[in-house]
Amino acid sequence: VLLTALGCRPEPLTTAPTTPAACRDVAVDGANASVLEHEIRIFDREGHERTLASMIDELAERDVVLLGETHLDDVTHRVELAVLEGLAQRRTNRVVLSLEMFERDVQPLLDRYLAGEIDEATLLAQARPWGNYRPDYRPLVETARERKLPLVAANTPRPLLRQAAQGAEGFAEARAQHPTWLPDRVFPASDAYWARVDRTIRGHGPPSGGDRTYAVQNLWDNTMADAIVGAAMTHPDHVVLHVVGAFHIEHGDGTVAQVRRRAPKLDLATLTVVPTDDLARAEPEPKRADFVVYAHAYATGPSGDELAVAMPSALKFHLHLPEGPAPTDGWPLLVWLPDDEQRFEDSLLRWRLALGTEAAVIVIEPPHHTRARGGWIAERWAWPASLAEDLSAASVGLGRILEYTRRGFPVRGTPVLLAGEGAGGTLALWAALYGDQRDGVRVLAIDPALPRALRSAGIPERRSLVESVEVLGTLDDGTSAGLRGAELNLEIRAAVAPGGSRDTAVREALGLSTTTIPSRSPTPLPDPVAPMAEAGRPIDVRVAQPSALSESWGALYTSLLRARGHEARLVLGDGPATPGGRVLGLDALGAEQDSLLLGVFAEGAGLPRPVDVFGGAVIVLVPRTSGKAVTQRWKQAVARAEANQGFFKVPYRVIQEGDDATLRGMFEELRTSGHTEVLVVPAELCATVDRMRAYSEWMEARGSGLSLHWLPGLAHHVVLSSIPSE
Repeated sequence: VLLTALGCRPEPLTTAPTTPAACRDVAVDGANASVLEHEIRIFDREGHERTLASMIDELAERDVVLLGETHLDDVTHRVELAVLEGLAQRRTNRVVLSLEMFERDVQPLLDRYLAGEIDEATLLAQARPWGNYRPDYRPLVETARERKLPLVAANTPRPLLRQAAQGAEGFAEARAQHPTWLPDRVFPASDAYWARVDRTIRGHGPPSGGDRTYAVQNLWDNTMADAIVGAAMTHPDHVVLHVVGAFHIEHGDGTVAQVRRRAPKLDLATLTVVPTDDLARAEPEPKRADFVVYAHAYATGPSGDELAVAMPSALKFHLHLPEGPAPTDGWPLLVWLPDDEQRFEDSLLRWRLALGTEAAVIVIEPPHHTRARGGWIAERWAWPASLAEDLSAASVGLGRILEYTRRGFPVRGTPVLLAGEGAGGTLALWAALYGDQRDGVRVLAIDPALPRALRSAGIPERRSLVESVEVLGTLDDGTSAGLRGAELNLEIRAAVAPGGSRDTAVREALGLSTTTIPSRSPTPLPDPVAPMAEAGRPIDVRVAQPSALSESWGALYTSLLRARGHEARLVLGDGPATPGGRVLGLDALGAEQDSLLLGVFAEGAGLPRPVDVFGGAVIVLVPRTSGKAVTQRWKQAVARAEANQGFFKVPYRVIQEGDDATLRGMFEELRTSGHTEVLVVPAELCATVDRMRAYSEWMEARGSGLSLHWLPGLAHHVVLSSIPSE
């Protein structure tokens, strides 16, 4: 039925169209050239920027052109086709196309296909084409067929590879069986080449020791070099264009070195195509190849049935600049990466308290959203299945944020401190390894998460410009080796406790005083511990059941107490108490917490706003243990806050846990009035995960027709209401 609706015959399609125009772009000098020019930037060996046409003009004068690719990148393959077409035009079809993607034992099949003796279905069934042959290499083959260009299958045949890779004896036996499939001799690769190989495949097994002459990588290079030289000798008036994975030809090594050993008089040029997310930041890399073509990376595939296109997306960030005139050279700048499930709002408040008027702060929002165990929406940097891709995308965004902020705001361009905790620390390390344009940046990773993708990440060829990397915590051997292998100035120090100690570490890294933490003068705003404060007694902010968010709120609350002149520290779980101190149980219930919260919000402090102010509402959920008198006082406080709203009025409601009749009536009222996006906030500083689950089970079962959103408490808003607005 679907095939009929699509206008297709219901029989399977067994052969592909063979018309060249159906599968390839127009010639490089045609209308498509200007389109492709906007997708690439080209630099030559002298660092000069070139046009596509001028590059091909120069390549057309050579005997051999080795073109390195990223196998699944779409624009790369369009560049390859443009180069092939351009060479064919300039050399009047005196071009040999050589491909890594076919192996030497299938050469007779390619010859018969080009001669029209077999159809494409037969070729594909017997020649073992790569999985992305149809969109990526078929256009090259069809161009060769249409223009009657010789086509060379250049790679080592898989049927012989295992035997040939067993050493000199195995290679000799394999070649004796099939003398035209393998070179007559295998030359060793350089130590520098193997060092590059080991840096790239780090984490995929230990480097091979001893003689690697007959290792698979070197067999490929030698076989392809033998095929290239053979093609050049057979067709002396042609240019040989060899298409191969970029690693094989960059830095004049691999296949390039093996060609030059066999035929040093051949006039050879190298061209590598480098996919990039940011063409504007492309720079010359003269040691990489004779021509480096940067290509806009917007589509990849197929790999099996998986393909991908890049989509525009935003990496949001929040900038806080101190009040008053900026220093002549701008404010010191902290770029902060929160841990997974920490809220950017909390981080922004935290650094306003910890840095005062001494530095500017950027807090970046993790781009992926998930539901935390307690039911609220949380943010994270990456997913396990796509961790490398997610971190790489965020790293690109970091570079753009730095460039934009340095250009447009009164901040010091250098040094900038890029710092993060947990998963944010992981991203900071990833950006140190792979981020472009990190000059003038210092990296601080606090207790970073250490996924395998970081431990085994390949060491980039291009040296990072990051000034230094400091880790507070531990690093595994793989991550340490990778950072040092990338020539980063790495220092590892002991971990520091969450809360004020970490704030002090950031101040130190920013070059600010660590002996005098900025504190704010007492103000008419509510004191967040007025009901329990006693002169001279320290306060422990204890989080009995730590989670990412409750730990973050505990650190935030501790910073606030210190800024308001109290001696305070954060205690997690059953950690030891401060002798002679008082305890503020951030995730505890009781009269003391009820009194603290009502002391703040009865004065008219701002309550949370709903996710959608148009059609949204807020419900303050009073725990069952607080009693009816506390519920009534909350109703009075909420009524006052509701009356003090501005133009956009949001309904605020209060209900006590377990009051079914009131809840059903309240939900019906909200549904009838169109307020269907409802934020539910427990009247607690920070509810535990277990309590949040109990709250949501009770309310979700009765909230049909409403979208319920959750915030686990009011600690953030207590802090927000207790510092002067700016």
